[in-house]
Amino acid sequence: LAVLLLLVVVARGGHAEGSKVTHQEGGYQLTIERLHDALPLIDAHVGESVFSYNYNAAFVPWLSAEGTLAGRSLLLRNQMNTTKLKGDGNIYDVSPSVFSLVNFTETATSASNGTNVAFEFDDVTFSDVVFRPETWYETLGTEDPRVVYRAANGWYYLLYSAVQQVEQRNGVSFVNVRLSLATCEDGDPRVWKRRGPLFEDKNGTQWSKSGALLVRDDQQGPHYLFYGDSSYVPGLQVAVSPDLLSYVRLPGVWMPVREDFFDSYLVEAGPMPLLLSDGNYLMIYNSARDGYPSPKPGYDLQYNVGWAVLDGTDPMQILHRSGEPLLSPETAWEEGEHSLTPNVVFCEGWEQTGVDQFILYYGAADTVV
Repeated sequence: LAVLLLLVVVARGGHAEGSKVTHQEGGYQLTIERLHDALPLIDAHVGESVFSYNYNAAFVPWLSAEGTLAGRSLLLRNQMNTTKLKGDGNIYDVSPSVFSLVNFTETATSASNGTNVAFEFDDVTFSDVVFRPETWYETLGTEDPRVVYRAANGWYYLLYSAVQQVEQRNGVSFVNVRLSLATCEDGDPRVWKRRGPLFEDKNGTQWSKSGALLVRDDQQGPHYLFYGDSSYVPGLQVAVSPDLLSYVRLPGVWMPVREDFFDSYLVEAGPMPLLLSDGNYLMIYNSARDGYPSPKPGYDLQYNVGWAVLDGTDPMQILHRSGEPLLSPETAWEEGEHSLTPNVVFCEGWEQTGVDQFILYYGAADTVV
């Protein structure tokens, strides 16, 4: 089965032929093409955002009353660098994360060598913020958005990491991270209703994050949530849900880290799996390996994007998992010497644009989209 993935890193209003790389494994041929002018989509350094850091983009479709696509947006994770306020020159000193919703348009034009696609994004402003820390379990920020639109009821489901700093009586503090849910029920993804953390704490602590939600309205059985960042167990875990509001964790590790592979240090969920023409699901996931020194103190990871194919009848069954990364840091703004987190490509959003054809939106070096 041949699959085309287009990496959207196009400069505003621009286009380029890009470069194509084909991966042929396990009966699948994935061709991934960068569409870029060597510039990211959203970069504060050139005035495209009021926030210092803009990354981890989730794709948000706008649907008409008839259910047709009426517009496109990205839900971004945004942070400010507080150096200017403190004057200490520390680029790693950041504010709690918020989410902004930024609209964009896509224009396709015919060319002698195929089709050129141009993207035009609005600038990111403070008025674009649609989700910010508000509750006791979000005191350090709201992070890592992933959005799923459910056609059966017209709802949007936002999975995000709620970060809380807990101050103990002995003066020692620690951090809780809870995979949490919010929903949009009126068709306007600027307004969200918090549903709270998905899982209960254990002894007042929790570390759960990064949820890829597989909605299965057309199949018997539960919906699936693939989640985690390998912090507490060495790989991804699974929870199931009858209604997309309540979740039950399944025991064990579902997708483990692999020694001597690009995902040897950690695996972390990506966006929701999407259906292929052969009836199986394509899953994009994030990963890291160590041994890549960088200017960031105590940090030597390189984040890559991997892929897997899940069985269409039983998504718990991994039919194939990539032996090589689909995407690795290559450009100056992905390697990011002066960025928040160097050597990172990280995907949390994509859309299906045709039969076995997808567009991926990703963050680079925790700084740009």
